[in-house]
Amino acid sequence: MATRRNKAETAREFFRRLAKEGAFSPIFLFYGPERFLVDQAIKRVTTSVFPSGRDDFNFASYHGSETSGGDVAGAANQVPMFSDRRLVILKGAGQMKAAEVEALANYAEDPADFTVLILEAVKLDGRQKQIKRLLKAKGVVAIEFDSLYERDAVQWTQRQAKRRGLGIGQDSASYLVEALGTALGPLDMALERLQIYVGDENAATLADTQAVVPDTRVRSVFELADHLAARRFAESTGCFHRMLEQGESPIGSLAMIARQFRQLLLAKDGANQGLRDRELAAHIGCPPFRVGAITQASRAFSEARLRAILRAIAETDLALKSSRLPREILVERLFIRICGA
Repeated sequence: MATRRNKAETAREFFRRLAKEGAFSPIFLFYGPERFLVDQAIKRVTTSVFPSGRDDFNFASYHGSETSGGDVAGAANQVPMFSDRRLVILKGAGQMKAAEVEALANYAEDPADFTVLILEAVKLDGRQKQIKRLLKAKGVVAIEFDSLYERDAVQWTQRQAKRRGLGIGQDSASYLVEALGTALGPLDMALERLQIYVGDENAATLADTQAVVPDTRVRSVFELADHLAARRFAESTGCFHRMLEQGESPIGSLAMIARQFRQLLLAKDGANQGLRDRELAAHIGCPPFRVGAITQASRAFSEARLRAILRAIAETDLALKSSRLPREILVERLFIRICGA
């Protein structure tokens, strides 16, 4: 199974090849949770097919919940008008029934050489035999755009800022990922706001970044960790539900909680080794500007308690992925274990 990092490299190679060769396949299948990159892939293939702007005579767009596979295949087989190429886009392909995907798989095994067909989906059921046929068809280039690891998201943020003509340091990029998460859409929007804020200076400091993007996400998880440390169950639950309202999923919230407590444990370990400043930041795996707050928070725990909390979090993570109980209930049960111990 491809790792998240391997998927990221495959995606980068796709964009490099597309820039060099243009739309190099008759069918592209773009799917995965990183919607910003999915949208970018669709835009760049569209620009490759229509470099002077979209040609409505030779363009068709469908949605999987509203059309059939036969209609999409029929549109792809239409001969272009006054042009060499035609573009057909199907969004929501993952919402189609098996019989409709079968029609797409049939087309993919003998696609028209004058049409570029783009299929888009958030998720695909790889166990479905029709999906397997579609993915194996020689005419299909399938790219899965998975969520990035934090380190990769920081590097992407710096590269994206450079593409925009905006200079930012690693501290600023790390802060944005800490504050907003690894989804690239919000990060790109933050860079746009930051570029407007700094104006003609074309460079943004950490202070500029903090002024433009409040660290509500970071404050929420620190606040939650503080409540759990003090065994305040009601406050912990309230903070957790506010994080859900901010768009975090229960699994995402639990991952943030686990990361926070791992960093507290690493802070205690680093302090015991006599590490300071950037060495301690590297040991913890956080930007240097976060070291002080993490080190101070770690003093409220013993190492034994932190390890016990991390074991409880790991058990809850497993339950989230296997239990039929509501996810919010499973997380709140974890809070009872921590606060009631």
